Amino acid sequence: MLPQLHTIEQVAISLAVRPSTVKRWIREGRLRCLRRGRNWVRVSSQAVEGFLKREAVESQPAPESFARSSVRLDGAA
Repeated sequence: MLPQLHTIEQVAISLAVRPSTVKRWIREGRLRCLRRGRNWVRVSSQAVEGFLKREAVESQPAPESFARSSVRLDGAA
């Protein structure tokens, strides 16, 4: 079966980051991609899954000050 391919913008939306962040991860070699020509870049679902697994292991827990923050992501006050 062929891998499902996503644009940088699609990956950014699914990971809740900016496209520039996804491009940086690609440039740093943290996220693998397929390139065709100068501007065509696609990221496979498997590459995203592998990235998330690696980053989950390498990431550190947020400081307690972030956990106690009164900011809510669901838009409620």
